[in-house]
Amino acid sequence: KKLEQTVYNLKQTQDKLVESEKMASLGGLVAGVAHEIDTPVGVGLTGITHLSELTREIRNDFEASSMSKDEFEKYIKSNSKLTEMITINLTKTVELVKNFKQIAMDQTSVRTRNFNIKEYLDEVVFSLYNILKKTKIKVLITSADNLSITSYPGAFAQVISNLIINSTRHGFELDEKGSINIDIIKVNNNLQILYEDNGKGIKKEHLKKIFNPFFTTNRKGGGSGLGLNIIYNIIANNLDGEITCESIEGEGVLFKIILPYHDV
Repeated sequence: KKLEQTVYNLKQTQDKLVESEKMASLGGLVAGVAHEIDTPVGVGLTGITHLSELTREIRNDFEASSMSKDEFEKYIKSNSKLTEMITINLTKTVELVKNFKQIAMDQTSVRTRNFNIKEYLDEVVFSLYNILKKTKIKVLITSADNLSITSYPGAFAQVISNLIINSTRHGFELDEKGSINIDIIKVNNNLQILYEDNGKGIKKEHLKKIFNPFFTTNRKGGGSGLGLNIIYNIIANNLDGEITCESIEGEGVLFKIILPYHDV
């Protein structure tokens, strides 16, 4: 009975830590999107303030019957430029909020939907801006533009987010330049995702343990050892696929993900 209780307690602890990892990922998404929204909103506010001031001045000149044709034409030109700038930045803000809402909803939902893989993963990478901006790591996603799949987008978001975060934490030294390449290919009835970074790689004796729960080589740095275990479970249980890892120490890492392909 004591052993059963201990196992139960460990399982509960693992579930709480997994949930904590998911919320941390969502928190990073919020911070990144908030940062990106700040710029277009600021530009839009500046434009509206300037336009309001110009409108006040031209109205005063009109009421005082001192407005010339040149002044009115100058106002019209400024008005057109400012409204265009405001529209562009507000449209960008709307798109950012829309993407954020979709990714956030996907990460907390277990529903399937059809989505364009490259477009969606580009949004996921963009949502990690707050993490990637502190590094010199470039992320490149390669896929056919028209490749769509009916699956769990939230699961895709969590897998790619955790892989990228894992690379930034373990694959590269601070301020080290690096690259992450994500290639997505449809092979017969399967979807193949090749995730590769050119970081420090994984020691041979660690390769067989990386998907084990609580295994980490960065305990001092705050690693929980759950990142890759979460990925493994999502791929195996939610996406009905498999993931393998190849690595030579000092030569980066390659994760191969094979998933059943459905586009209905």
